[in-house]
Amino acid sequence: MGTATKHLRPVLALTILVGCTEFPATPRDAMTLEGAVDSSLDAGADSGPLDSESSDLEAPDNGAVDGPIGDVSRIDVTPTEDIADAGPGDLGPMDTASTDVVAEASVDASIGMDAAVDAGPADTGPADTGPADTGPADTGPADTGPADTGPADTGPADTGPADTGPADTGPAPCLAGQGRCGVQCVDTTIDRANCGACGNECVGVESCVAGQCRTPTLASIDPPIAAADQTVVLNGIFGSSANVFFPGAAGPVAATVVGPGRLEAVVPRTATGGDLYVAVSGVQTNRLPFRRTTFGLGLQTFRREYEQTGTAREMTALAAARTRAASVHTDRWVYVLGGSDGSTSLNTIERAMVNADGTLFGFAAAGTLGEHREAASAVRVGNRVYLIGGVGADSHEVATIDATTGLLGPFSAGTSRLRAPRHGHTAIALGPWVYVVGGNRATVERAAVLADGSLGRFDEVVGVATSVAREFGAVAVAGRTLYIAGGHSGASSLASVESASIDGSGTLGAFRSVAGMTTRREGARALVSGSTLYVLGGLDASGGGGELRTIERLGVDSVGAPTGAFEVSIDASLQEGGPGATLALAGNHVYLVGGGATPRSTAERASLDRTSDLSMVEPYAVSLPMAVNYPYIFAAGRFVYVVGGQVGLPTGSPTHRIMKAAVEIDGTLGSFSSVAPEQYPDYMPFVRRNMRVPLGPSTPNNACTVQDVSTVLTINDVGNAFEGGGPYLSFPCGDSCPTTRALSVFVGPRAYILGGVAGTCSDFRLRDTVYSAPSSTMVFAAASQVLGLGQIRPTGFVDNETVYVLGGWEDQLGGRGIQRFRAGTTDPITATAGVLDAARVRGSVEVIGARVYVLGGAIDRLPGSTEELASCTRAPLPLPASAPVTPPFTPIASCLMAPRRDHASITLGNYVYVVGGSRSGSKLSSIERFTLQ
Repeated sequence: MGTATKHLRPVLALTILVGCTEFPATPRDAMTLEGAVDSSLDAGADSGPLDSESSDLEAPDNGAVDGPIGDVSRIDVTPTEDIADAGPGDLGPMDTASTDVVAEASVDASIGMDAAVDAGPADTGPADTGPADTGPADTGPADTGPADTGPADTGPADTGPADTGPADTGPAPCLAGQGRCGVQCVDTTIDRANCGACGNECVGVESCVAGQCRTPTLASIDPPIAAADQTVVLNGIFGSSANVFFPGAAGPVAATVVGPGRLEAVVPRTATGGDLYVAVSGVQTNRLPFRRTTFGLGLQTFRREYEQTGTAREMTALAAARTRAASVHTDRWVYVLGGSDGSTSLNTIERAMVNADGTLFGFAAAGTLGEHREAASAVRVGNRVYLIGGVGADSHEVATIDATTGLLGPFSAGTSRLRAPRHGHTAIALGPWVYVVGGNRATVERAAVLADGSLGRFDEVVGVATSVAREFGAVAVAGRTLYIAGGHSGASSLASVESASIDGSGTLGAFRSVAGMTTRREGARALVSGSTLYVLGGLDASGGGGELRTIERLGVDSVGAPTGAFEVSIDASLQEGGPGATLALAGNHVYLVGGGATPRSTAERASLDRTSDLSMVEPYAVSLPMAVNYPYIFAAGRFVYVVGGQVGLPTGSPTHRIMKAAVEIDGTLGSFSSVAPEQYPDYMPFVRRNMRVPLGPSTPNNACTVQDVSTVLTINDVGNAFEGGGPYLSFPCGDSCPTTRALSVFVGPRAYILGGVAGTCSDFRLRDTVYSAPSSTMVFAAASQVLGLGQIRPTGFVDNETVYVLGGWEDQLGGRGIQRFRAGTTDPITATAGVLDAARVRGSVEVIGARVYVLGGAIDRLPGSTEELASCTRAPLPLPASAPVTPPFTPIASCLMAPRRDHASITLGNYVYVVGGSRSGSKLSSIERFTLQ
């Protein structure tokens, strides 16, 4: 080997020592190789006289470290290759004899160099002039003698023959983050054989995560609601093979193992809703809720009010206005955490119960955080919720979800901290990690979820950062891709978009630019529904757009790659929009709560049902405990209640009861039971956001001074109702026929009762009231508006602030008329909003996605008719403001199993139920069911 190589070898030896960390290992005896190197490495500074004899090759050097510099300049000049001495530099002159390699540089069998170096006294004898030692290799133990402290070697340079030993074959440097366990470079944070420390081996199905041996764990399901044949991603800790058990499915589904932290599985058509878990070699993970939809997923337009097709229901709202809050959904509850009231950061928590039909009760106070947190982010991992960062905060808090009630326990301070305070970011679960993306910093941080549920140390992900800081950017995951759209750079609102790939371990790759949005948006929210990424609202603070109500969408494929460019949706828009709202899923709907440049307490919601179709109806195995007509139906928590109506034989004395049934997560209805034997004749419920349901009135009382209704159902934390006191409603004296079998709705701050009948008279007047707080008394008074078509027992629904009244007896169009009015105004009722396809009296109405359906009913105009309908009709929304040339409603023949009128209906998850009613004068207890598709 040439001279250049001889000069490079000492540098290589130094690189080996500094390129990795040596972990403790079992000591091994090193062998001193003849003509090679000694197992005791001489790293001392040799400053003695030059040797003039051949190298001393037989005896090992018994010293330890030879000083602070080292013996690296004593290089043979003979033709044979020398073995590099890995000690510090030699300050003495070059040897001219063969190198003293036994005493100066032996090989340690465990690392390629001897860990014990010669620091003993310097050699003061004459230079070696004898022949080279050709004896066998030294096989003795490593030199453990005292350090060499003698004077420097002043002998002549070595002039012996070149070293003919083998080339140095020590290991290459370890990569960053690795260290030595024996001869191997390992990462003890992920190595199953050396997890956390050399020799600590994970057993069975355990994986090594953050230096801990962990059993299989399910962290999150993305998305938690999906259609059949759609691919879902499971984050957590898994092995090399796994099976996914979907709720309701006939058997396990073999997962595609993307990596140890992420699985992919195709949703089977037999899946329903409930707990999902993963099995790895027979070991089951924890369970998380999942639901298969029977319909295609997308996004419809947002509405400020519930549709209220059968029962008056007050729209959810926050107890206190707030913006830039965090939120989390715990299956039965939606929580809103912290935020700002416009002048100060908040530490308060509010929660709202999720009902079986996807509605929410109102939000109410639910404790406090440990710190005031504005623009923080919350993420759910398993049964824990982590609230991270916020304005001026680098800390986090953690709370646990109760598996039985779904309630969130108290928050406590976490021990790990972000590398720097961060706000306006998004926390998201990927593999076994919690990532923090976006915000007022371009860097990305992550922390492992440890075995005890705490978060490990936050570290910046090397090489992963957005091109610019995206404060209040919108973040969402689609398949194997994470998107961050818009935000504020610190100088302006952004329209640009970046994405990063996610590998099988849950590691985020480098960000890259993709085609941007059409509008600058900061403070928007992002959602993936079906095969589309939606960016909702936001603020254009730089382009003059102000608070935005538009929605942009981007098509994505199964791995999340874009299939087109961003465009403004023509099918969906917001009613209030703007920045800073919190987003939550509930049933078939997505909610935006609060937000705004000026904080709001209001909410709006949109259907996720893209197709808005019904399947063929089928008889349902469950029936009511007793036959009933004219019932009202509503959901509270995981239950459905049937209230009011008339129960009994057509000629018998009616007995009025309240009946309830439990509802599963996919909308499957359980058996009904009678829960209140008291009489509730023709009671009309008003479902308040404060979880109270006043019932009434029953019969007119024209001689009264004030007609009070003192019956109320109060809903508790698990959705059960019990009877309470009142009064909660009152009506004026002497007012003719005030309210039975009428259409009742809430719109904004008013409650309305439209039409109705009692006794032998009819009431055509619209009634309204103003109420300012959930506990206030609703005092009705006759309104100035009049139902121009004179409808009795009409059906109808609410579309934002517009109330539609459909059909009814004694109207001027034979039961086909449609009237509309703008609630909260003095505008007259418009009687020219089109007509139904046929006369329909006493049917039921359901709003499904972007369509309204009228189910069944009767074709007559007089009470007592038996000409019921089995057909239905439907129309696209919104209905036209004036009568179109072609009626908007089109019939659906043979829609019901049999003709039916005076019934109730409700949409629960994947199904629409038609309950009770009458046929040919007989009351019905049977239930029919449609499937959404």
